[in-house]
Amino acid sequence: MSRSTNQAKALVDAWFILLRYKWRFVFPLFVVSASVLAFSLLLPRKYQAEAVFDRRTDHVLASIMVGSGQKTYDHHTTSIKQELTNGLSLDKAIEDVKPYVVQRFKAGGPEVNLVELRADMARKIQVRFEIATQEHERISVKYIGTEPVVTRLVINRLVQNYIDQARSQIAKGLEDTQSFFLDEVDRTRIKIESLENQKLTYEIKYSELLPDSPNSINVIQTQLDEKISELNRQLILAKSQVDSSRQALANTSKTINSFVKERNPELIRLEAKLRELQTGYRTAVVVNKMTERHPDVQDLKVQISELQAKIGQTETEVVTRKTVASNGHFDELKLSLNQAIAKQTAIEDEMSQVVERRESLNVKAADLFPIRSQYRKITRQMDQLQREMQFWEENLRRIQMARSADDGNRGVQLAFIRECPKLTRPVAPNVFQILISAVGLGMIAGAVSLLFAHRTDETFHDGEQLSTAMHLPLLGEVSEIVSVQHRRMRKVRNMVLYPLNAVAMTAVLMTLVSVLYMNLQHPQNTDTIKQDPMEFVQSYLEDSTIDATPVVEARQAD
Repeated sequence: MSRSTNQAKALVDAWFILLRYKWRFVFPLFVVSASVLAFSLLLPRKYQAEAVFDRRTDHVLASIMVGSGQKTYDHHTTSIKQELTNGLSLDKAIEDVKPYVVQRFKAGGPEVNLVELRADMARKIQVRFEIATQEHERISVKYIGTEPVVTRLVINRLVQNYIDQARSQIAKGLEDTQSFFLDEVDRTRIKIESLENQKLTYEIKYSELLPDSPNSINVIQTQLDEKISELNRQLILAKSQVDSSRQALANTSKTINSFVKERNPELIRLEAKLRELQTGYRTAVVVNKMTERHPDVQDLKVQISELQAKIGQTETEVVTRKTVASNGHFDELKLSLNQAIAKQTAIEDEMSQVVERRESLNVKAADLFPIRSQYRKITRQMDQLQREMQFWEENLRRIQMARSADDGNRGVQLAFIRECPKLTRPVAPNVFQILISAVGLGMIAGAVSLLFAHRTDETFHDGEQLSTAMHLPLLGEVSEIVSVQHRRMRKVRNMVLYPLNAVAMTAVLMTLVSVLYMNLQHPQNTDTIKQDPMEFVQSYLEDSTIDATPVVEARQAD
């Protein structure tokens, strides 16, 4: 409660102090505010030039360049800012504006230091991305300068030069990149052909020592070992066949006896006699009806028995003629022996050749490691070059497609969508800033003057103040004695002089504010060249291009 009371009392005291020393507050306020307004008329004006351009990457080019190792977006935006703030585009923009500055200075216009302008622009140019995507960028370029016409010209030429330079760099970059990739493809192809020739030479010369070959030395050695085993088995069989043929030939005679056999005549005679006896026996028994006990029958039976026994002891055939001839089986065995010996000799010859071949392969196997190592090295180099070839061809294909897209306006498109208009109003200082500064500084000056007047005031405004200061008792107070003349002067001062002063101060302040407003919002055109600056610069650049064309043609002809 006491705190709020003290605050209210302080406000009341401050109000009474302000009323008591109002002119000590108003006059410094007027002087400082008027001085600030007047000084603002002399301040240099700063104009903000802004130009906007678009950078679009067509979807066709974006799809072509997928996976081609593009730069990161941050690096891309940083490079744009660096190129605009401190690159060749800024230098060329200054050179483009130089003829206009010289011409205007000759016509009586102000002089502009282009070196300082270039350094100031390098420090103060603001590059802002209004739209920032991978396919579309809208870039705003701002610069605040003191010369509106030159600032406008430079910022427009800067953006235009950057667009021209970017287009030429894109075209030249695509052309140089395509040429580089073509050279790399040709160089890699030549290397591959050279390595292929070396590989073919190795395959022809050292086919037996190369890996993964049907004629590899390991395969041939295995085949030769198997063949040697088979030949050994065949040789053993051939030797056994020769031995058996020789043994059979030794057991076979060279000649053979042939006999002519006929039926034994004695046996024929005995058989005829036996038939006669048997006939006589049948006649005696059947015809003559003789019994077995008859002596003739008994005698016939005995003769028949003896004759049968004799026939049984007689040979059936007898040799009637003997012939000596050569043995055909002996000749067959001899021929078989000769064939077996020839087969054994052939197997032994083949065995010697195979063994010799096997020994020669063993000798060649000593060079197996260096030859295979060199062959594998050539193979690895070919694989590496094939991958490089694929990489260069893939990039070449992308660059060719990108160049075709760029030629068909399907690549990176740059468009100057909004040029900087004519600058008429400065951005600093503006009316609002000046008014705030004037009022603020005036209030501060008035407050300081009011505080100083209050602190240095030693007058007493009532009896209590006097009694307290002098340490005397207060017996009474007498009001101020005001005469008629004094009252008249006070009335004139309050009714005429003070209002006139207030009106005069207000008029001065309003005049200064009006002049300042007109000066800031509607500046006077001080350009000494009547032609539009942009048209002047453009016509000068076209004339310089036309003048330079014959020189270029002459150099080309030379």
